[in-house]
Amino acid sequence: MRAALNNRWNSGYVDFFEYLRKMLPLPAAVVEQRLSIFMIYANAILSAHEVAQEKRHAKSSRLWGQPFTIANILDTLEATLTSPPSEQTQAKLQEKGSGPAR
Repeated sequence: MRAALNNRWNSGYVDFFEYLRKMLPLPAAVVEQRLSIFMIYANAILSAHEVAQEKRHAKSSRLWGQPFTIANILDTLEATLTSPPSEQTQAKLQEKGSGPAR
């Protein structure tokens, strides 16, 4: 991500957010919050994976030693951004006046 942003964090973030906002059929407020959640989750899960890999028995771990671990992590990261809002989230959005998902 750093390479893609080319050390232009503010303008890069705005461009990236605008791209996601147009691409995802979600209200802008949800996209913005999910992008923050995505970054927190990505940092945490990839850090945990790295720590596990440094341990001697990581390859035999039922969690980290699976051949599909990285692919599954990427699946969950993608889902963080693309899953449709729950009925509860949509109701709260409508209460706030943000409107339904597009």
